[in-house]
Amino acid sequence: MMNDVEKNSNAGVVYRTKPVGSILQPLPKTQIFKEKIYFEWVNHNHINLTLKIIDSKTKKSKEIETNGSFLTLNVDGIFLRKGGNYTWSLSDANHQSDTTIFSILTDIQITNLKQDIKVFKKELIDLNFKENEINKLIAEKFTIQY
Repeated sequence: MMNDVEKNSNAGVVYRTKPVGSILQPLPKTQIFKEKIYFEWVNHNHINLTLKIIDSKTKKSKEIETNGSFLTLNVDGIFLRKGGNYTWSLSDANHQSDTTIFSILTDIQITNLKQDIKVFKKELIDLNFKENEINKLIAEKFTIQY
C-alpha cells in the first residue's frame, strides 16, 4: 500500500498548446521587407477575433474582425506605409493577446539589406541548403518577413 508521499510522487505529463490568439507572425521587432504583410495566429476553433493594428506615430488604428488564423495586408502607402512602425494584437470577448511591434522597411533600407542578404544567401547555397531553409534562415538572421 502507498503512503501519501508516494501517491503524490507519481510522474505525469502535461501537454500545453498555445492559447487562442497567440501571435505566430510577424514576431516582435520584425521588419517587413516586401509589399505584403502576413499575419498569423492560433485559432483552431475559428472563434471571432479582432485584429488591431496601431500606427505608432499617428496613433491611428485599424480593426479587422476575423474567425480565421491568418491575414495578408498590402503596404498601401496610406495606413501601412514604408518607414512606418506599428503594433498589433488580437482580442476576443474575454482576452487580449500580447502586443507585438513591427516596422516596414524603406526603399533605402531594403536596398542596403539586399547586398547583405545576397552574400548570406550565396554562403547557404554553397553549403547546399534548400530554398525554403534559406528563406527561413534569412528571415531569422535579419529579423525580417522575407
